[in-house]
Amino acid sequence: MNRTGRILAVTAGLIVGGAVFGGLAALAALLIAFALTEGMPIDVPTDVYEMVFGVGALFGGVLFPVTCWVLLRRVALGLALLGTVVGTIAGGTVGWLLPAHDIDQVYNSVIGAVIGFLIATVLLRVLASRAAPRDETRVSVG
Repeated sequence: MNRTGRILAVTAGLIVGGAVFGGLAALAALLIAFALTEGMPIDVPTDVYEMVFGVGALFGGVLFPVTCWVLLRRVALGLALLGTVVGTIAGGTVGWLLPAHDIDQVYNSVIGAVIGFLIATVLLRVLASRAAPRDETRVSVG
């Protein structure tokens, strides 16, 4: 497989992985938020869960590959996936728990999830840059 083929294959994998884990992160954030607030509602139609998974999959399928290629190239793929999923779940849950003044609680949760994803991305980037070995190839002329 040539270089372009490998890049396309990796990108496709990042899209699929981001979509699947983004959807799962959205569902997890919703279930945790339900458990922390009014408890698990019994009469929630499955359409709600499908919509939540779909929104999470849409965001994850776009944000994860872009983030991996642009900011997280030096972070191990498993760590990048785990870190961003944890950040997304935490942000979505916190967004749900915040009081909704002018906007709906669902929008708070989506905004919180994106912010949590971005915070996790920045933390992973900083940690990876600190752990990367320094390039000592400079030649001193003396």
